[in-house]
Parts: sequence; C-alpha cells; structure tokens
Amino acid sequence: MLRPPTDNLSIKLFDPVIDESSIHRALSHPNPHLLKDGGSRTVWKSALSDNSPVIIKCRAKSSLSFLRMSISRSPLQNELRGLRALASLNILASKPIAYIRAADSEAIVLSYISGPTLLELISWHPLTITQEKALCRALATQIRAVLRASHFNRDNKPSNLIVTGDFTNPSIAIIDAAGIQSSFGHTFALRLMLASLYIEPYGCKNTIRNALCMRMLHAVVLELGASSQDARRDARNLWRIVQNQIEYHGDPVPRHLPMIIPSPEISRPD
Repeated sequence: MLRPPTDNLSIKLFDPVIDESSIHRALSHPNPHLLKDGGSRTVWKSALSDNSPVIIKCRAKSSLSFLRMSISRSPLQNELRGLRALASLNILASKPIAYIRAADSEAIVLSYISGPTLLELISWHPLTITQEKALCRALATQIRAVLRASHFNRDNKPSNLIVTGDFTNPSIAIIDAAGIQSSFGHTFALRLMLASLYIEPYGCKNTIRNALCMRMLHAVVLELGASSQDARRDARNLWRIVQNQIEYHGDPVPRHLPMIIPSPEISRPD
C-alpha cells in the first residue's frame, strides 16, 4: 500500500501560515486514516503539528508518469490547478496546502472539509423529504456557480463532493478538482456534470430513487432560470439527455470502488 512519502522530499507550500515542519508531521503521522486505496493511488486523513486535520493524496510514479511530468502536468498537479482555479472563483472546495515530490511518488496536502460525501448520503438514505429538497438546491447552486464561471467539472461524481453544514441548509464542497476545465458551452458541460452524479452510484450498486433524480433536476432547471411553470417539463427533457449520456459512458463500475464510511452521526429518520 502506498503511504505518504517521508524521505528526500521537495516541498512547495501554498499556505504562508504553515511551515515545512508541520507538513513533515502530517506525512510521518504514526496512525494516518486510510480513506481510499487505489493501489498506486491512496488518500489519507492526517494532522498537522497543531492537530488540524488534513487530507493527503499520494500517487506512485511510473515510467509513464515520469515521461508525462516531463512534458505536462501530473494528475495531482492538475488537481492543484483545478483547486486554485476554484479558489479564485470563490467556489467552495478543498484548499491546497502543499505539493510534495519524492523519488518514487508525489503527494498533495489539502485542507479537510467536514461532512459525508454525497455518495455516502445516497448509500445511507438518511434524509427527510425537506432535507432532500435542501440538498438538491445546494447541488443546483454549486452547478450554476461552476457553469457561470465558464468552467465545468468532468469528474463531478458524488464521492468527490462533500455535503457540509446543517442538512436543512447544506453546502456542497468539491474535494477533487482534477476534472475542472474551462467550458465553452453550458449545454455540454451541464450534461457531463449531471451524468457524473448518477454514473458512480449505479456502478456502486446504489440505486437512486426516481423521485430524487427528478427533484434534483427540477432544482437545477429552476436555478438556471426556468420558470416554475416550465420546470417540470424542462427537468423531464434534461433527464432524457442525461440518460443518453449515461448510456454513452458504458460500464459504470469504477476502477477502484470508493470507500463508503458508515456514519455514527446520522441515522435514518422514522
């Protein structure tokens, strides 16, 4: 299993308040918590010197990645680029703290955002109708913010989104921004972002209720300017477009299944 690198490091800091010794403390933490194991890619929760929680994403270097990094950005460097773009656009996302290079791996240290992933919420089915509506509005607000900034997220899957705050008025935070790109057309970008929300749950065998699908699309079309009179029709039309995109995608099963952590904080309401 790939652990955070600790030897012969080159560290680039992005937060002026945090120094290298604190980064070394996070990387060498005796008991980091594994969040995702993708073989050559792992994600850990650790802590800085002041015990502030952070996320560490690690990626092993291969001969192909050495070649790629010599001519373009690595996937983790792409993620840093995406997160810094989101910060400049005032879109809620993890904040980059440091980029680390080692002999056989690279890593990024990111701020920790509290809350379950959207995939976990879908898996638990814990929300009331009122909370579901609030969640759909939050998703619609986030999608509109990204699109209006002339960007889109081609990897807008639920395991990359954190639901933070009170579930009656939540916010959506992006925790993986490798897929953030400039957008030259809202229709194509919207179709990809919405399809990403559904493909991963299907691949993880988490069926999304039709009512929740339509509730989310209804919130999106309202957020993008549809009248309440036309919203139902527009949502149905959008669902057909999204279904076509899902079918075009092919096999929805992820190469590495995301970890779904049972929540001690939420139980399904009676």
